[in-house]
Amino acid sequence: MDILNEILDNTSRQRLALVKLFVNEPEKTFSKLEIKLKMTKATEYSNILIYTPKFLEKPEFVEGQDDLNPFNTPNSENQIPTILTDRLNELVKIGVIETKGIVEGNRRVNGYKLKKTDIKPDELRDLQIPQKYYNHLVSIKKDFEKFELPSSGTLGSIIDYNHDIMDNEQTSDYPSFDSETPYRNDDRIRYLKEGIHYAIIDRNPIIGLKYEGHYKSNSDPEVHQLESFNPHILKVTRGQWYVVGKCPNENHFRYIPLNRILNENLEVNEDETFVRDSFDPLTYWDGCVGITKIGKPITVKFHLKNGEVYNNVDYLRAIPIIEKGQTIKELEIGLFEITLKNIHMGPELVRVIRSLGLVNITNVSPKWLYEDLSESGERKQFVFSIRLPKEIKLTDFEADLRKELRIKDDSDNAAAELTIEQIPNKREWRRITLTSILVNSVLALYIQKIINDYGEINFKTKMGSFLN
Repeated sequence: MDILNEILDNTSRQRLALVKLFVNEPEKTFSKLEIKLKMTKATEYSNILIYTPKFLEKPEFVEGQDDLNPFNTPNSENQIPTILTDRLNELVKIGVIETKGIVEGNRRVNGYKLKKTDIKPDELRDLQIPQKYYNHLVSIKKDFEKFELPSSGTLGSIIDYNHDIMDNEQTSDYPSFDSETPYRNDDRIRYLKEGIHYAIIDRNPIIGLKYEGHYKSNSDPEVHQLESFNPHILKVTRGQWYVVGKCPNENHFRYIPLNRILNENLEVNEDETFVRDSFDPLTYWDGCVGITKIGKPITVKFHLKNGEVYNNVDYLRAIPIIEKGQTIKELEIGLFEITLKNIHMGPELVRVIRSLGLVNITNVSPKWLYEDLSESGERKQFVFSIRLPKEIKLTDFEADLRKELRIKDDSDNAAAELTIEQIPNKREWRRITLTSILVNSVLALYIQKIINDYGEINFKTKMGSFLN
């Protein structure tokens, strides 16, 4: 307890005393007044609240020294201090306790009670399991350990507890299944995963997260530094680990690869908790190949030649590119049409289709997708007209266009030219001409974005076939 006392700040100390009260009496529903009386009169909790380190040479708690207790309200036995309400609300917010209406005196008030879980940690650790399930857990634990997540420790505790009561001659030392092992023996990634894992569980923001953006073949990646980042989930896809979360006041999620994080040590604000968005990974990444989710979902089609040695079609039937929305139609012997409905564009999709062999792929739709697959460098002229709202400055629109289409030095569209003209007799309309622009997903998804932002009624082009 001495070490704990030294590292707890005032806010954490108050939460600790409250949680200890609820854990000690898990079935009881307390009113605020009852909690206040416990915190100020019971030595077990007051000792936690008013502890001062010995090196400050202040007296330890003695009975009656109530002025040092932050939950004590002088001169009023029934007055509830605001700080007590604040700490209770924090515990409700993060799901440790729950509220329940109770009657106190002649009025109905909020009561507070430990939130029930299906099984308590101590019960889980001391859980006795049948022999056959023990064998399964031993096998699964070995696979869990390869991912080096803290949760493997809980599994290990269950196994250790049951070890002595099992017939060890029946247990198996070999695994019953195996999975990919990303970043095996990479201590740095393991430490990052562990720190992020606990930040997610405790809903603590990460401060000053610094990471590299997308890699580029002709320049160094841009370095991003986030003042505050709220981690929501760790995700692994195709051997790559990501932390997914949001910055405060941002609506979009960021997907940050762990191997691009530059911080030597993560700084977590343990005194602050964030509200986690309602987040279902299965729903959120529906239609994604991997983790990237760009723009609205589209329909992709291509013809695929089935090789005699490498059977592409059987492979796609066994391991679909997406779980839902993939159909395979035979056109003639050895040639098939692959359709992917409601799929999000992204580099993972391009890599998966490429792996089938570009010589085996024809009739790609939409047409611009073939440039992403082949990177042939095909450039064309694209012209469209747009009516901007009065509150949008033309200079801001142009700056955004150049950024989104990467029309700048050291980018893939550095050679492209942009002209913006006012259309005669249409004062609010501008004609945008993009010359020598790469015909790929960057352009197609940007056009989709401005149509969504400004509305189809404010967008015109005679090059609609390009967008299909």
